[in-house]
Amino acid sequence: MGNRLFAKPRTFLYVLVLSLVGCRQQSSITKQWHDEPINYLRSALVFQSAKYVETGEFADDFDDLGIEIPRATILYEYRIDRLDEHRIQILAIPKKKDLKSATAAVIGYGSNTRDALCISDKPSANLLEFPEIPRDFLENVRCPSGSSGGELYELSPVNKNH
Repeated sequence: MGNRLFAKPRTFLYVLVLSLVGCRQQSSITKQWHDEPINYLRSALVFQSAKYVETGEFADDFDDLGIEIPRATILYEYRIDRLDEHRIQILAIPKKKDLKSATAAVIGYGSNTRDALCISDKPSANLLEFPEIPRDFLENVRCPSGSSGGELYELSPVNKNH
């Protein structure tokens, strides 16, 4: 009879531990869904800005940037779209309906760049439009309607003699 008294508390404890582990894993997955596109787009944004400052050109492919960003993961598809010789957009296109879409954009002029990283405010499979990136460095970047974010940093001209 003593064994029966301990069977229920052990079962309860076992279920409690499994529940807590399950919650932690779900939280980790949700965080991964949020962090993945931000991390990949931020990396691509930095490398695109640096490439433009150094060469006056953007890379049309992740391989040309010299970084390992997959074209697709379980959660997102990643793509570079050149809008013209001075504007490029890196897109994170969600594969699941409960994920947010994101875009990183760089505009280059002379030997300077302006950039932005914008994320849809709600889950959306729709691609975000190119952010409004003003040429005046005193003005703020504006993400498209229905998204938020902004400028990560500015790259000033690189002294190529060093």
